[in-house]
Amino acid sequence: MAIEHIENSFLKVAVNTIGAELTSLFNKATEAEMLWQADANVWGRHAPVLFPFVGRLKDGVYHYEGKTYEMGQHGFARNMPFETVFKSPTRLEFLLTSNEVSKQHYPFDFELRLTYELQENKLIQSYQVVNVGEKPMWFSIGAHPGFNLEGAFSDYRIVFGAPEPALMRTTLQEGLLNTPELVTLQNDCELPLHHDLFAKDALVFEHLNSEAITIKRLDENALTMHFSGFPFFGIWTQSTVRANFVCLEPWCGIADTVTASGILQEKKGIMSLAAAEQKSFQFDIEVH
Repeated sequence: MAIEHIENSFLKVAVNTIGAELTSLFNKATEAEMLWQADANVWGRHAPVLFPFVGRLKDGVYHYEGKTYEMGQHGFARNMPFETVFKSPTRLEFLLTSNEVSKQHYPFDFELRLTYELQENKLIQSYQVVNVGEKPMWFSIGAHPGFNLEGAFSDYRIVFGAPEPALMRTTLQEGLLNTPELVTLQNDCELPLHHDLFAKDALVFEHLNSEAITIKRLDENALTMHFSGFPFFGIWTQSTVRANFVCLEPWCGIADTVTASGILQEKKGIMSLAAAEQKSFQFDIEVH
């Protein structure tokens, strides 16, 4: 394990080579740590990368080509050592390659590249997934950063970048997608935060109108996440202990439904890559 750093005049960033996980996002102007600091008694992560699946599998397994594979929630990449393959004062690039450990749970040959780059007051995060095998590869990928909320949780609200007049969340039953439920917003775009919102686990959305979401404290913007091309989005906090953080989670992929067949190719939100094909995904965090 090693911690890599980048910084500019606006931000200082730290990334752990285990999981290539962002562990610090420090705002120099306000001298505030923006990222949740992984209290093991509350939530012991900072910003895990979710690969090769997002969310939970039904019964913790999936079926592919006549075999059954076990996989924990959110996949294995968040627990695996990445190689630092590029480093400059404002940019880091990490690589995870399939190996014998990964193939016990996921029978595909892949490369996963994660890039962190600072541009003024923005941290740009990029994912590149490459199929280096000879057969089609099925996967999902997503982000799960948690952000500190200083002061009272109820001082904060989520502001969607576009009107969401008929916003539906999909409720979760033991981590699996269950039934839709209407979420009422103020002015079609503002969601005041309170812990009871998360009594049924994460707020899970599909196909938002918005491509940006802002965390706002009273009348001031704290940060904005810009995302495009992510068909699913999660908002979550640990509600049982009334934690002072919230996760903004752009996903290309999603948990299984309660009625899922378990067949990999039929999984909701699953994507595929042909041999030698690659796909890239990007979002950024703008600190105010």
